[in-house]
Amino acid sequence: METRLTSISSRSLSLTGTLRCGYVPLSKPLCSFSIVQFMNGKINLEPIINEYKRPWKLFSLFVGLSLLIVGSFYYKAPDWDIPISFIMDFLAYLTAPWSLRVVVERRWKLFPLMLFYTWFTVDGCYWIYWRFQDPVALALMREVNFPASLSLYGMCGLVWYHQGSLQELVLASKEFLSGTEGK
Repeated sequence: METRLTSISSRSLSLTGTLRCGYVPLSKPLCSFSIVQFMNGKINLEPIINEYKRPWKLFSLFVGLSLLIVGSFYYKAPDWDIPISFIMDFLAYLTAPWSLRVVVERRWKLFPLMLFYTWFTVDGCYWIYWRFQDPVALALMREVNFPASLSLYGMCGLVWYHQGSLQELVLASKEFLSGTEGK
């Protein structure tokens, strides 16, 4: 079911185009909501959780994690093991698309939070893990891990940026490539 918005108000939310029922734009990851707001029933987490549960996103998460695990066996890097692959992959799944969305949508008030999520996913959790596992590996590899992890984080943000089903992503991509989007 589709609803066409026909009026635009300068004082309220300005939207044009077609809205699909059940599709809610996500502007915050789970961890940026206030617990008080959630407990008072002012935040509906269902659309956010449904976005994280999309089969195509979970499949791509599984493929990426599988590649990280295989890479940990193939490349004998002292700081590449299975637990840190799980930790960093899961954190990227939760935060990378939101971080990219903050930049693309120019949500400058959320920029410091986006920087924290990015840093924590790319370097903070890595530092915590290796500080307790093997501080020597941390000292050797931290400097070279950051650019590699940051580029992977950006790629994950691009892969998981779309909010919608795989079918909607394919249709939007076809429209974009043919030059007929929004017509």
